[in-house]
Amino acid sequence: MGSKSTQGKQADTGNGFVSDLLSDDVALVSGGGSGIGRACALQLARCGASVIVMGRREEMLQETC
Repeated sequence: MGSKSTQGKQADTGNGFVSDLLSDDVALVSGGGSGIGRACALQLARCGASVIVMGRREEMLQETC
């Protein structure tokens, strides 16, 4: 992911990130069912990325999605 300008983007999500900042990007997150992986997947989605989540426990991944 290269450097992107936030000019003209939507408002801050409340924790320092700009919504739609990553709207043209795809993120692949391993361990996304819990912990840090889940938090990263959710934040990437809030910033507009298309997120692919992987993990060992399908039921935990369903909760993340």
